[in-house]
Amino acid sequence: MVDVARALYEKQNIKVKYINLPWRRALEFSLQGVVDGALAVTRQQTHGTVIGEQMLGYDETVIITRRLEPLDYQGTDSLKGKRIGVITHYTYDNGGEIDQFLAEHSDNVEVLYHEAALESLLLMLLSRRIDVILENRYVAQHKVKALDIAEQISLSSTGVYTPVYIGFTPGPEGERHARMMDEGIKALRAGGELQRILMRYGMEDWEVTSEKLQGLDNSGQSVAQSSGDNDSTGAPKI
Repeated sequence: MVDVARALYEKQNIKVKYINLPWRRALEFSLQGVVDGALAVTRQQTHGTVIGEQMLGYDETVIITRRLEPLDYQGTDSLKGKRIGVITHYTYDNGGEIDQFLAEHSDNVEVLYHEAALESLLLMLLSRRIDVILENRYVAQHKVKALDIAEQISLSSTGVYTPVYIGFTPGPEGERHARMMDEGIKALRAGGELQRILMRYGMEDWEVTSEKLQGLDNSGQSVAQSSGDNDSTGAPKI
């Protein structure tokens, strides 16, 4: 997401500075104008920020488990009896089945608040203090690789895919940045640069993902497209 934002804004002679912050603080800073935008806002939960029409990808919520104890997720019944690790102020399906389950089973949920929350949760998982973690796929893959624990970890999809955006500071300047975002994404896609950026990370254009999800819907399979605000814990200073 950051590389896409950087590419499209730099074409407008605007330099993007990425600041890694806990999600809640990134959102508050965006609303206050300390930074110009917070990554991974959803259309259902803009939190008062300004977003454009063009999404900046999908947030796929996954289940992280120990390698020898994978979880075949078949709805929240799969989580019953599990000790679950989450990060504060995240939503995993925009107040849907997963979020409701977490609220109703809070005694089995370990909520972490600090900046290295995911790393701490992964260490808790490996030490058997918790059984599963909920997280965005790409965030999870990045952190697992950074910690060199891929051989000890298993990821399984929940089937929840959420369109995500940059939430800009309310006001005329935020609206201008949102319009530039919309125009810039269209230009990057038309020129092939968007695909080149995504290929560096083994990702596909979210328009392709949308078509696949629509295909699953049409085939009668269940595909959730609600939300999670947990794609990133950062804010671009534009």
